[in-house]
Amino acid sequence: MPLKPDIESPVLRSFVQIWRDASDNGALPVKTKLDPVELARIGVMPIVWLLERRDGELYCRLAGEDIGTAVGRPTRGRKISEVYDSPSSDVIIEQWNRILDREESCHNKGVIIASLGRRFVGERIALPMANAEGEARFILGATFYRKLHGLYPVEEMASSILKEPAVFTPYRDIMASFAGPA
Repeated sequence: MPLKPDIESPVLRSFVQIWRDASDNGALPVKTKLDPVELARIGVMPIVWLLERRDGELYCRLAGEDIGTAVGRPTRGRKISEVYDSPSSDVIIEQWNRILDREESCHNKGVIIASLGRRFVGERIALPMANAEGEARFILGATFYRKLHGLYPVEEMASSILKEPAVFTPYRDIMASFAGPA
């Protein structure tokens, strides 16, 4: 079965497999079952982030070193609306709420908004996670910013790549796509 969405990065594919492994019988993965040792093993910690929706607001609970560098300020404990400028924050909040409301993943390639006008070329995957009661409350994500690694500055990218939309996929389809070993 082809990957849905088409994830290019081998690290991001392994990341999705670890997320999938936190699931019991195809249910939405529970955050407390996520294995941070496995995340560290695949080298994703600098690009990983975790959001929590509380009282209708999205808060950053965790952000790896590359996320902090790209954003250019501390993000942990802050509302997403405080991290990103408007109108970017409006689009991002709408996407993140969709992930939780519909229990979908979100995959982006091309220009990734970092914050306050900072944009990088990269690839991002955002995945819904449940609390102990099974409610979609967390988003586990990883974002690979190529510019931080000296690759593909925005001005060198083809305009068709820059316009690639976010791809939303029901989480159960992602589970089925990653049925085998990583």
